[in-house]
Amino acid sequence: SVLMFDEVKNDDVQEYFYPEKEVKHLINCLSIGMKEGVNDAVKKLMESVRSNVGRNYDNVMQIFYQVAGEIIKHVMDSKVSLNKVFGRRYNIYGGLAANKTLDEIEVWLYGTCERIIDCFADMEMFNKKYLSKIIEYIHINYHNDIDINTLAEYANISYTHIRRIF
Repeated sequence: SVLMFDEVKNDDVQEYFYPEKEVKHLINCLSIGMKEGVNDAVKKLMESVRSNVGRNYDNVMQIFYQVAGEIIKHVMDSKVSLNKVFGRRYNIYGGLAANKTLDEIEVWLYGTCERIIDCFADMEMFNKKYLSKIIEYIHINYHNDIDINTLAEYANISYTHIRRIF
């Protein structure tokens, strides 16, 4: 069923609802990069919202703004720039607000999570490439004093980036 936001009645008094368990499951699946798990978690989140919120527009929007905040926190806690994931001009809250139905929000949420997983996977492959080069240097020079600047120079990456890898 499609819930059109212009059909939502704001005068219905209801207790605030937040699907905490479903959101935690979504973030956990996102953390391990499991697309199938993310898809399942989004589906369960949407089912929970549809069955518990009814037609309370404010509660629906607050839930998804909180979910967007949790996603941002996850990305930033992973020490990844939001610009790296979404690009410089993208605003996650603006992306969310552009959706008019729960079905559109569901598609947006799948797409947002997929972008994060793909970006993290690309970064992991990038880091593994440099990590193997660094380990090679350590194996060859284990008997010498090795500092992080030397490793960065050998791997041809910045000091800051090498610290993120380790």
